[in-house]
Amino acid sequence: MPKRANTNGHSSTGGSSATNVDGRQKLRRLAATPRNSATSSTVAVRSDRPYSVPVQTGFSKCSPILPTQCDIIIVGQTPLSNLPQNAIFFANFEARLPWIDSTEALNGQKYGSLILNTDYPGIPSKKYEAHQAPKAKSKATKKWPVQAVYKAENNKWKVSYEGWSSDSIDTYDVTEIDVAFIKRFQLKADFLEAYKKLAGPSSTQPIKNWLHLCQDYSDDAHHMFWLYQDLTFFHSKLEQQHPYSDASIHYFCLTEPMVPPPKYTYSPVSTLEESVVTYCQTKTSNKTFAELESLGLNNPKYPTQRICENWKNCKCDARFSALYVANETRNVRFLRDGTIDINSFATDEDRVLIECSDECECSINCPRRPLQRGQQKSVAVFYEGGNMEFGVRAMQTIKKGDFIMEYTGHLFDSETKNDTFLDTKNGTYDASCSVIDSKRIVIDAEHIGNAARFINHKCTPNAVFIDTESRRNEKDLLIPRISIYALADIAIGESIFLRYWAEGEEDEDGIDCDCQTEDCIKVLPIRMT
Repeated sequence: MPKRANTNGHSSTGGSSATNVDGRQKLRRLAATPRNSATSSTVAVRSDRPYSVPVQTGFSKCSPILPTQCDIIIVGQTPLSNLPQNAIFFANFEARLPWIDSTEALNGQKYGSLILNTDYPGIPSKKYEAHQAPKAKSKATKKWPVQAVYKAENNKWKVSYEGWSSDSIDTYDVTEIDVAFIKRFQLKADFLEAYKKLAGPSSTQPIKNWLHLCQDYSDDAHHMFWLYQDLTFFHSKLEQQHPYSDASIHYFCLTEPMVPPPKYTYSPVSTLEESVVTYCQTKTSNKTFAELESLGLNNPKYPTQRICENWKNCKCDARFSALYVANETRNVRFLRDGTIDINSFATDEDRVLIECSDECECSINCPRRPLQRGQQKSVAVFYEGGNMEFGVRAMQTIKKGDFIMEYTGHLFDSETKNDTFLDTKNGTYDASCSVIDSKRIVIDAEHIGNAARFINHKCTPNAVFIDTESRRNEKDLLIPRISIYALADIAIGESIFLRYWAEGEEDEDGIDCDCQTEDCIKVLPIRMT
């Protein structure tokens, strides 16, 4: 069963008028951002990262397009001679803006006069200001890409623009706003309304400020609110580079003063050290089904779930019988709607999901390919306060058995690291696969990862880690991957929880567990530094 610890997990003012700049309305045309356009490289490592990975943070030039078939990113000194077809290699992997549809943000980073006192990977540190509008128009396209919309009075909408300061906000009639932006706003509004019912009347004014853009925010381009908006916008773009994903990632802090949002590099796919590639290529699980049969590992009498679109040719259950059945591991059953069967599901048992590949000759829509279809549920990284700090809440209804997201990060081979490294590194964001890999390969999300790194612990969780064997093609490199699935229905606004520790793993010098459930272990084996 995958394991992870977590110490950085992860519950006001008014006004609602906008600032308009004369003469700019005629220059601008609202431009919807294409949802599934290719993006530049997405991952960088903070300068204090304990890995020998070259790091740069750049905006002045563009990186190659990240292929849509790319599941993994290899970071190293020299390109591999046998690079897996589902991988892309970078010697210097940079945290950059998605370049295909972020031209205005890139130009703002180059020529903008507003200098922001922030240093977040892949987020602009400079923007255009309103007085630059005529000059900027000559450098950019005639379209002004919309970043977000906020509801104003009298059926009007306030519009903020990618790459532009808050002094450039315009007000438009609802008929001039693309329906896609209204839908994005409604997703946020529905979530905050659901949260208000959970949090009570004290959240009413902060929520109004976020939905209607209060004067304090619009008047102060350096307000922390705008950093939260940028993280939402650009991290969602990175997530939506997946050809089948429409999920967005939102960041919220409803306290005043706002706390700085978490600083990390968002990546919808994991990065690997070269040693991980070498190790995974030697694993029996990396072999094709034909190769497993040639080794005499297949048990032809093992039952087939008959869930695959092409179940008569499906190799998934046969792969399970060849690789895992002898280890008393549960073969998690898929259902026809793409969810999993969690009846009689014991959270502490060893379990694995086997997804289809081209060996099965089924399509990407097969019920046994949810991880390959990418994240479908939008989530909120929400400031909770206390020991939890940031947590994850559902922005859309999640039903029991639904795939929520993958746990991504930077993969390293623990057997290539010395004791000093392993003893001194922060292991609170580490996860490993006990079934697929016997915990040798570590998925470290401290500096690189996705929203899953913020999911908090609860002794009675509503979500679970599951080792997942997933690759689109049998010749792709098979790496340890962890899927997160719902153990129960999760309503909009509710927190998502995992159980990282069980009874017997307490630490009397750790921090108190606040989950207040009947099975609570009281003290978590983590220490705040």
